[in-house]
Amino acid sequence: MTNFEVLSDLTNDRIEIVNAVLRDLGYASVFENDRFEIDMESVRSHFLKIRTKGPATCPIVIYFEEDSLRVDVAEIDEAFEFDADYIDHNRGDLEEFLRILLTSFILIEFKDSPHWKSRVYFFNDSGRCVFKSKLRGIVNLFSEWDFEKKLFSPLLRKTD
Repeated sequence: MTNFEVLSDLTNDRIEIVNAVLRDLGYASVFENDRFEIDMESVRSHFLKIRTKGPATCPIVIYFEEDSLRVDVAEIDEAFEFDADYIDHNRGDLEEFLRILLTSFILIEFKDSPHWKSRVYFFNDSGRCVFKSKLRGIVNLFSEWDFEKKLFSPLLRKTD
């Protein structure tokens, strides 16, 4: 088992942002939560990668770095990336985004073509869209060239 004491203070600070959201939702930290898998080979003082686990949930990979926090959604590389300046000045907004990411139904809609585009929609339990984003990037989830849609269940639910 890797000793997580090797992680730098800045990397731990990035992890603490996610842990604060998890605590607020009534869940254990990323290190103690069975909905997250730590990529043990990624553990460095300045870097940690975790993946989400769960039936019918969107595959999400979170990269914790000293100078950023990156989120891949449904194998869309760098779907969301937050640099150190954004994290330092917008921590509350980042926590809200992570809360939405972890507790929403996620609809991925994209066209895999030479001019690849995608849309990611986050819906609450009432079916209301609470966040949406247009993305560009490399995706490996679907191999067809027509528009594809895939709806994923929330990874977490707020506990009482």
